[in-house]
Amino acid sequence: MGPGGHKGDRGLGAMGESGAVVEVRAAARLHLGFLDPAGDLGRRFLGLGLAVDRPRTVLRARRATRTAVRGPEADRTARILGRLRPLFGTFPVEIEVLRAIPPHAGFGSGTQLTLAVGRALAALAKRPFDAQEVARLALRGRRSGLGIAAFERGGFLLDAGKGDDDRPPPLLARLRFPADWRVLLLRDPAREGLSGEAEDQAFRELPPFPGDLAARLARLALSCVLSGVALADLALFGRGIREIQDRLGDWYAPFQGGRRWASPLVGAALDHLRAGGVPASGQSSWGPTGFAVVPASAARSLRAELRRRFPGLQVDIARGRAGGARLRVLDGRTAALATAHTDAEMV
Repeated sequence: MGPGGHKGDRGLGAMGESGAVVEVRAAARLHLGFLDPAGDLGRRFLGLGLAVDRPRTVLRARRATRTAVRGPEADRTARILGRLRPLFGTFPVEIEVLRAIPPHAGFGSGTQLTLAVGRALAALAKRPFDAQEVARLALRGRRSGLGIAAFERGGFLLDAGKGDDDRPPPLLARLRFPADWRVLLLRDPAREGLSGEAEDQAFRELPPFPGDLAARLARLALSCVLSGVALADLALFGRGIREIQDRLGDWYAPFQGGRRWASPLVGAALDHLRAGGVPASGQSSWGPTGFAVVPASAARSLRAELRRRFPGLQVDIARGRAGGARLRVLDGRTAALATAHTDAEMV
């Protein structure tokens, strides 16, 4: 079978020759906003973000007699594989994607899938893995370094913005997300966020970003957002996140149907949460996924309330993820048996 793959009911443990199977698990990131999209002081964008424990991408790979890719996002995975061949060699490989982060939803799915494929190939080739180089070669991280940092380290993140070269933005700060905070993920499955050429066009055509607004967002990031995370002060954190999100949402509005949020359904849910006293909320990247950071003790009741009030809205509860992606090596038999456990995991 060629690289495009097909859906089938055989797991990787039944594919081709027996041998060691490399498994990589990578989870989503939320992009909470750029601080300086203009970059007239030298570094452009500077993003705030958070690694979360779901949704996640899980894939398995092994050397084979011929290349095959299957599972959700198989075509996309095959294209990534082709881009990364110069780094790791052209040996045949079988890749099975067991689970994929939803694309174009604000979770950074493309970067996580790219880095997961790269990490698996590096392990199979017994070569060093450089996430920055993999991302650069695959044209990821052109504006944000948050997905790369989430894959490598997890945590609450601030990147240093984009310079004049083609390297992805480096990590500037990383904090541990408070263990007793939860993130409500609000998804509208009927909509997708901007990506690819449409996203590039938006950044070309958006109005100039005012310097005084960038200064305000930077102050909010330091005095409220990062300080709130470090001190586990949810009210302080929420004060900063809400204003950053509102200011950026208004700036993005020309490419979101004139609205602050990409999805009217998600926007209505965010309005409802805010009216009820939940300040730390907004939209991840171009959406349509919204988020709200709440105390762990309130998460389940708020989820139930949102599901009841907003039919069609998908609401999940995530935790901040303190670590990066995980890799493990299985023999063929273990991989086949482990598929059942992967399918049964709570999502």
